[in-house]
Amino acid sequence: MIVAGLACCDVAAAKQISCTKSGVEFDHAAYSAEYEFLCRKETVDEDSFDQLRASKPKNWQQLIDFGQAFLPPNTVVDGSIMSSRKGHYGSVYLVTAIGPVHLTEPKFKLAIEAITKANPLGVPGSVTWRSGESIGDYSVEFYNQTFPESNVGGGPRECMGFIRYVSGTPPSHAQRVIGTYCEIGKNPLNSARAAAVLKTLIVRPDAVD
Repeated sequence: MIVAGLACCDVAAAKQISCTKSGVEFDHAAYSAEYEFLCRKETVDEDSFDQLRASKPKNWQQLIDFGQAFLPPNTVVDGSIMSSRKGHYGSVYLVTAIGPVHLTEPKFKLAIEAITKANPLGVPGSVTWRSGESIGDYSVEFYNQTFPESNVGGGPRECMGFIRYVSGTPPSHAQRVIGTYCEIGKNPLNSARAAAVLKTLIVRPDAVD
């Protein structure tokens, strides 16, 4: 699953925390016992991506493109990962700028395409963008993501990416919620399904240290 791909971009020291102490989480009560949850907190310093570049892994540029959207330098990131045996999985991050320098608008599509091409589970996958719309406080992009059947967890999945600016505007903001949600298979996500998932997000901006 691409959730594993997100973990490979963890270039800072992250620690697991109780989801109830996280700045963002999926509401466990909204999901069945088939779902599992993991929450982490990390500080991404300015040197993290320089260290990644210096190590020259095979897919370093793709990882940097992904990281600029989901784990940008000079931020504190609270993250929550949800997955299930039903083939539903997602990740959400509350990204908070450190100090007076605000965040800029994330290049979300570039980030998703980059991590798909850098697939750590095997052959690079592909992304087809379907549509975008606003759902509540979130900007949502729907897309299809496909990995070769030869890969671990290969095949198609229907996904959405979402962004909410907690404080400020896209070009200049102090905090944002950014994440993805996918369901393995060929049944496209619709607005109602997307709204139901987004409704389960619990965002606590003041919980960030």
